[in-house]
Amino acid sequence: MRRRIFLVEGLASIVMGVVTFFFLPDTPSLSKWLKPEEARFLELEHILLRGRKTPESKRTFSWKTIRAVLTDWQLYLQALVFMSNAVPNYGLKFTMPQIIRNMGFTSSRAQLLTAP
Repeated sequence: MRRRIFLVEGLASIVMGVVTFFFLPDTPSLSKWLKPEEARFLELEHILLRGRKTPESKRTFSWKTIRAVLTDWQLYLQALVFMSNAVPNYGLKFTMPQIIRNMGFTSSRAQLLTAP
């Protein structure tokens, strides 16, 4: 029973990935459900928020930029915050089925109860 749960969850993820790849349009102008005004609005908003690529904006490798990123204290603070959240969550995620199983439920029932 436990193996089937993993297969069903994995199969659902694969199917959704394939469906998304084929049916999600690359740009708002290619979508069939948006009106032309809505698609144009989204494209203009994207240009406004993300900027525009011009021939002058060439990307070059810079050791100065790498050094600035590696010495930024805020980056390490964000990593610490992420780890402080992720480690307990994963610990709970992987031990919760065993805790529920010790309460008297079967293994497959414990897996189902912790899935949500």
